[in-house]
Amino acid sequence: LTASANAFVFADMLSQIKTDGFFVFALALVMVFVVILIQERSLVRAIFMCTPLTVSFLWLAGVMALFHIKLGLFNMVILPVAVGIGIDAAIHLTLRYRSSGRGSIVFVLARSGGAITMCAATTVVGWGGMMMSQHQGLNTMGLLAMLAISLSWLSTLTVAPAMAPAAE
Repeated sequence: LTASANAFVFADMLSQIKTDGFFVFALALVMVFVVILIQERSLVRAIFMCTPLTVSFLWLAGVMALFHIKLGLFNMVILPVAVGIGIDAAIHLTLRYRSSGRGSIVFVLARSGGAITMCAATTVVGWGGMMMSQHQGLNTMGLLAMLAISLSWLSTLTVAPAMAPAAE
């Protein structure tokens, strides 16, 4: 009787984690947007700054679907963390672009692109260590973190520069 009761409790716990996980992920996105909106004092600039992150999560959803990567108990934790890590590069690139002036996107990428790439690469390598785990949950946690951070980096260095002329 105890074993079957534990199974029901565990199943309910998994269901609750998935529900709460999506809520916490959405809350993280909203809170990051609000913080940027307060700092920027402009809805347009806040949207511009958050667009690469949003695009990267759309790409992440596509990659997960394409390779049948499921969200689970362990890797669900990565999503809100990836929001915080993923927005950093877009913030740095956008603020550097603004301080460098109109038409400076090539200069900004030359000056800041390397640092953004190194930050993303070291973070990806750090999370990648989890993929060496024999535990499937930890393994997929590392995989999802690596994918989310890599896609945020790629989006920041492609989507943000493509949007720069519109921001001027």
